[in-house]
Amino acid sequence: MSNLINQGEPPTIEAGNLVFDFFLESGGSNEMAVNGSITPVEFSWTPDPNRVDFVIANINLVFWGGVINNPDEFSSLPRLANGIELNFDTPAGEGTLLPPITRNFDVNVYTSDSKLFDYSGANSTVVYGQFTTDYNLRFSTTDVQRIFFRINDNLTGLTSMQSYIRGYYKGVTR
Repeated sequence: MSNLINQGEPPTIEAGNLVFDFFLESGGSNEMAVNGSITPVEFSWTPDPNRVDFVIANINLVFWGGVINNPDEFSSLPRLANGIELNFDTPAGEGTLLPPITRNFDVNVYTSDSKLFDYSGANSTVVYGQFTTDYNLRFSTTDVQRIFFRINDNLTGLTSMQSYIRGYYKGVTR
């Protein structure tokens, strides 16, 4: 991951450069509670190729569907066989940002901030995981062409799952 630069500094956000975007499937849907067990389904975010650098503030994953009683399950589904991957594409090929997420415990391990919200009226636990660090992750938009989640299991038993990226463009445009 030599194309990612540890910023290690508080962000200076320039006007008009903020980004808040959902990860989208090729048809435009942001609903990630899909069946990817036979054919994996990808949800992508692509940086603006006309900009030079992008700084990721955080990537968030939110899902719910039943009450969580077991850290070895995924929400209230059985532990996932193949998991949910978070990857990126470069001109040289695909890179991996995280090992596959297969259970609730993984969300706690891989995220810097995770929360469970119980909605007893809906008989559901909402899981919120924020993939971020104490610094910002900066990359060149020519090096990292897209960031994406790959769903490799059947998640249709969830009520919903969505993910979004927050960050900003830094520097000049091409």
